[in-house]
Amino acid sequence: MKDAKIFSTLDLKSGFHQLPLAPADKEKTLLCIPWGSFQYTRCCFGLSNSPQCMQRYVQGYIDDFLVFSATPEEHEAHLRQCFNNLHDAGHKINLKMTVLARAEVNFWGYLISDDGICPPPEKLEQ
Repeated sequence: MKDAKIFSTLDLKSGFHQLPLAPADKEKTLLCIPWGSFQYTRCCFGLSNSPQCMQRYVQGYIDDFLVFSATPEEHEAHLRQCFNNLHDAGHKINLKMTVLARAEVNFWGYLISDDGICPPPEKLEQ
């Protein structure tokens, strides 16, 4: 991120639910309720390995992505590549949580800009 001046953040919509479960693992998610028995076909919150599987699968941080570039042209190419990869994998992006092409962004509780990474001002106020 040394020379980055343009930043975007992306968030997968219901990230864990976009990962298919292996057929042999579906029985481990069995739910018995008065209306019958059900199994998850996709990863869900609460499974101990869900975060590790998501991390390995998307190569981001859980379901959040930070895209950074030095120039607008480079940033457009980086975003296009990221969107194409997500599309090819069948993932959907949460548009409400997406921030595109900004000089600074909040990402995982930090303010990121061409000046570096620091806590946001509201966390420094007393």
